[in-house]
Amino acid sequence: RLPTHLMLAIPIHPIPPSTLQRVMIDGPAGKIETDINTPAAPHGIALIAHPNPVQGGTKDNKVATTLAKTFFSLGYAAARPNFRGVGASEGVHD
Repeated sequence: RLPTHLMLAIPIHPIPPSTLQRVMIDGPAGKIETDINTPAAPHGIALIAHPNPVQGGTKDNKVATTLAKTFFSLGYAAARPNFRGVGASEGVHD
């Protein structure tokens, strides 16, 4: 976990649309809709979960997208799946 003072120092820029890959990943309860943004030479992968879908959370939530921008700016591939039953993800959230 990064200390708060370091997180505030990270410049956050929009993610170039050309880095976005929208995929449907097979899961045990159906396909999971996932957005993956990959920089040219990734240092690793950040898996970003969205807030509770019962309260309207999706992969496009402001917190999830800000985290994706931050990790992408740090050179990580950012993966944001929708939970089951959210967006185009199959199955039912429970």
